[in-house]
Amino acid sequence: MKLGALKGYNAVGCKRAGMSRQAIHAIRAAYRILHAHRVVGDAVDEMSDLSEVPEVAELIAFIQASKRGIVPSVAARSLTIGEPAGAVDRDAG
Repeated sequence: MKLGALKGYNAVGCKRAGMSRQAIHAIRAAYRILHAHRVVGDAVDEMSDLSEVPEVAELIAFIQASKRGIVPSVAARSLTIGEPAGAVDRDAG
């Protein structure tokens, strides 16, 4: 059974939305931080360094306001269930 997981941000969508290069780079860095931490609270603490960018501040506020949490990253989920990071479910079709 393949479970949902966070894979990354939508770079093309960010460009089409007219986001600045600085904002796109900051969002990319924020998602890398989310992928690097198994505990979302630790990731949010580290992402606070990027909070001067409004888009990242909005992401942080969204995560903090969530009552049910967020879907973990693919890397964090694979560590939890014992699959290699980036493993693909070949049975899903």
